[in-house]
Amino acid sequence: MYTDVENPNDRTIVWEQESDARGVIHDHISRELYNLSHTDRNAIYEEIHGVRCLAVEESPELLAKALYAFQDQLDIATPSKKLIYNKILKLQEKNQANGSDYDEDFRDTADSMDDDAMNHNTATSATKPRRHRRPSFMERDDFRLRFLRCELFDVNKATIRFLNYLNLAYELFGNVALRRQVRAEDFTKEELRFMKLGFIQLLPYRDRAGRRVMAVLGESTSFHQDLFKKALGIRCSLKTYFYIRDVATRDSVESQRKGTVLLLDSSAWDQSGNRTFFSSELYAQTKKVIAAVPTRMVAMHYCFPESPAFRIFNALRIVNSTTLPYLLRVRIHIGNVIENRYKMKGYGIPVHMLPLTETGSIKVKPFYDWIKLRIALEQNETENTRTYNGCKADNGGDSIRSFLSRVVECPSLNDVVFRQGTPSVKNPGNVIFRDKMIGHLEEYYIKQRIWEIPNHQLQVHHIDKFCSWLIYDTEVQRKGRFLEWSKKWNTWVAMIEQDRIKSKVCTSFRDTSRRYFSFRRQAMAKSSPRHPIASSPPPGSTAMDFESVVKSDSEKVYAFVEGGKAATEKKSICFASQESASSTKIDGITLRGDSNFNETGSCWMSS
Repeated sequence: MYTDVENPNDRTIVWEQESDARGVIHDHISRELYNLSHTDRNAIYEEIHGVRCLAVEESPELLAKALYAFQDQLDIATPSKKLIYNKILKLQEKNQANGSDYDEDFRDTADSMDDDAMNHNTATSATKPRRHRRPSFMERDDFRLRFLRCELFDVNKATIRFLNYLNLAYELFGNVALRRQVRAEDFTKEELRFMKLGFIQLLPYRDRAGRRVMAVLGESTSFHQDLFKKALGIRCSLKTYFYIRDVATRDSVESQRKGTVLLLDSSAWDQSGNRTFFSSELYAQTKKVIAAVPTRMVAMHYCFPESPAFRIFNALRIVNSTTLPYLLRVRIHIGNVIENRYKMKGYGIPVHMLPLTETGSIKVKPFYDWIKLRIALEQNETENTRTYNGCKADNGGDSIRSFLSRVVECPSLNDVVFRQGTPSVKNPGNVIFRDKMIGHLEEYYIKQRIWEIPNHQLQVHHIDKFCSWLIYDTEVQRKGRFLEWSKKWNTWVAMIEQDRIKSKVCTSFRDTSRRYFSFRRQAMAKSSPRHPIASSPPPGSTAMDFESVVKSDSEKVYAFVEGGKAATEKKSICFASQESASSTKIDGITLRGDSNFNETGSCWMSS
């Protein structure tokens, strides 16, 4: 194992080792690139940067054909590879015969079954869904579509991943994986305590392309070291990684299509001196999770400190443990913490949401709330299943289930969120929402040389009409939702009362207008008299100027990265392709149904 170099005479050896490491990495990537066409290489490169999505356009006919081919591929699969698959089918048939699809004494039932009978080839009976039997969790269309979307509807690859998932889930979690998908309640107290250390977390917001971001962090703790001494640390890490990677896309079709971004920040390991997490055994086992869980990783970013031994050793581990199809999506960043954060900004990753303090400690409070929410959602799923099977539920349970059905774990790309005291300027949906408001202010008020919103009835009516159009554009044209923060559950909840939505949107428009006109008046006061008031921005001003008015102090840390020329140039973000090109008119003003904007959401852009 490499060690940090302190003797200057040894630097030549380190440079030779680093050169060899780069050669190995180059050979791996070159071999994979050689097998791809120029079009495929460019498509992967664009998806990594978030300006393209390789997801297949879906239609009812495509889904039906893919599911039919999926079942046919399972029927002809090698019996030795689908032992767990056949075991689940047999168990479902036995529970159906006993009149209890969801037996509370499931563990005893599963253990009492004859394993030899499960190994027997049942290609003509067990592998075919039967009409008189209620389907198991693995036979549901929504479950199988996850694997098809992960492999871009390559049926053969999706079937292999499907069987790998069932086998690995059974290996890690035992008999409970035969009955349903894995839940947080399936972890032991020690494993749950390990999960709550926060080494692996999902960021609360998506990146600018609408993809979930999974952060792998770490620091040295006595409990963590004790687990690895007991040989339990690797198993706890695998189960945690399996579960979090699985739930990242379990409940969202958008996440299944657009995939997930993995961000590994090793700064905490470097500060604590703990490198156990980079063991060869852990990397070898991680490959099983990558090949099984139906979450498409579109990009993997590994951030290493400026330490020769650290980056060489772990870069080689990553290359040797990463499957070749994913190797082209790996980006290795070397530098200090701030430098690596700025590099991540270039890929659209919301680095300001990383759960790390300035000293490198992990923030766990939001993660605790997320675990509680997952437990509540999974319990709600159990209650819904029992109600579906004929069990009655009390009225109190019905109200809770009705509320949990509106819970949104992570806002979608076009969702607009409202949270008191927290301007969510980094949520992609809010960026589009704010851009349309500012664009309307430019087109309607500034062209008429109006520097504040009049209070007479005509303008009140105009604002009401514009806000109604804005709601229609968000909910109908872009298929988004309006979400508000629930303090009780510490999560987002979909708003269903139209009057409340209208009130929130109107308030947001008036607040944005006040800040906007205040900024314009200040900018005009500072500008030269030679430059009259016009619809274009004041000379010397950039989009970053107005953005500083909107942002809170805590969100200005990396603000200057978005300023300058890049902030004023016209850009086309990948999610603009999903928006309708519709337009409408209010009082003679054309409202844009699409949006070209930069990450700050300003409408001041050069043509």
